[in-house]
Amino acid sequence: MNREEQLAFIRGKYSNYIVQFSDLSNFVVYDFNNWFYVLIVYLIFVFGVCGFLYIFTTTDMLKMVQALKKTVSATSFQRYRSAVCSLIAQLAVSAMLLLPLIGFLFLSFGRFENAQVFTQITLNICALHSSTNAIIFIWTTPRFRKLLFRNSFSTGFGVFNDK
Repeated sequence: MNREEQLAFIRGKYSNYIVQFSDLSNFVVYDFNNWFYVLIVYLIFVFGVCGFLYIFTTTDMLKMVQALKKTVSATSFQRYRSAVCSLIAQLAVSAMLLLPLIGFLFLSFGRFENAQVFTQITLNICALHSSTNAIIFIWTTPRFRKLLFRNSFSTGFGVFNDK
């Protein structure tokens, strides 16, 4: 769109903002076209395929661990089961990165009045990903949990104890 078309679009859709936009020297207006709707359908398809693959691989890993129960020792089985549970939890936390993408998709598709608030919320969710992933990793991995929390209150931080 050239500048005249953009101002005509603003005049037609948002007539109360035309004065503010006419004073600006550099702005761009995007209108939805058919490619945007194709992108929406494609993204819904991709999210569906990824969700199916997540469920399929999770159930396959759990079946594989159960099949190993009869062939490995009890200690090894506990380690394998703990590793699989940790992987599943970390993959679920990694889905947190999809929430901002889905949020931005709905914000751009829905045309909300105060979209800035929703955008800030989705960005905060994205920013929490690494901290949440570290907490889940420590929570689901017994070796790291024991290393981090052993004698932590008696002689300082547990990692530096040399007993």
